[in-house]
Amino acid sequence: MRTKISFVVLVLILTFGSSVFAAEEGSPTPVAGSASLTYSPKFITRRGFEFGNGSVQPSASVIIGPFSFNAWSGYNMKNWTREGRKSGEADIEVENKHSILETDWWATYTKSFDKLSATAGYFYEAYDTGNPSPQNTYEVFLVLHYDTFLQPGFEVYLDPDKGEGGQFYFVTISHSFALPHNMSLNLNAWANYNNHNPLYELPKSSPDHEDIRGFFNGQVAASLAIPVTKEISIVPRIGYSGPLSSKASDVLSNWNKSGDSHHVHGGITLVAAFGR
Repeated sequence: MRTKISFVVLVLILTFGSSVFAAEEGSPTPVAGSASLTYSPKFITRRGFEFGNGSVQPSASVIIGPFSFNAWSGYNMKNWTREGRKSGEADIEVENKHSILETDWWATYTKSFDKLSATAGYFYEAYDTGNPSPQNTYEVFLVLHYDTFLQPGFEVYLDPDKGEGGQFYFVTISHSFALPHNMSLNLNAWANYNNHNPLYELPKSSPDHEDIRGFFNGQVAASLAIPVTKEISIVPRIGYSGPLSSKASDVLSNWNKSGDSHHVHGGITLVAAFGR
């Protein structure tokens, strides 16, 4: 069943990508880009995992017409020691000091159909967090957003590599409020669902290991975009992350340095944008 579901998801993603691959003719190709630098005392991923202790995250993006390319990295500023818990292995201790914890490379193609926007893409994620840790892998994905109240979205990520065909699904909502002096308050919320991706389960060596097919993590976040110049903005943010099932709580508690699956987290980002 898992193989059939993975095959169907992959076909849908590739079919969409091939159907919209042709760029529009008759108009110049717009080029834009951005670079950002984020500091997070505690960095929590979109799937609820705790990475680093004083994390600095540089990122750069280039957009050429409907195509975009992005590089992102998470750098650990302080000692980060994590003891194994339910890994099934005794006395595991992982220490990362002043090191790059993760680097991601993204490539996407976006097409709009009136109020519906669809993005197909690929990203490669490389980790350096010791053992046990998620393994270097890649995912293909499809993101749909509809331009209406609360900007509802649906995302599906398929990992045919180390994730053994498992998928992660997201449902998202967001809303922005215009404020004086060109500032904006941005609110976001999402929930995700793990469909048998073993990278986000307890290790198979653990006596508590179970295949996960269910809701995994949910988050809410708020950020305030403060323009400094036309091209440069400062964006402080705060958020909350928590598990959506007992199985997810076990996985997150086992992985996270603090041993917690619930987190209040935040940070501040310096953004420079050009083009468009």
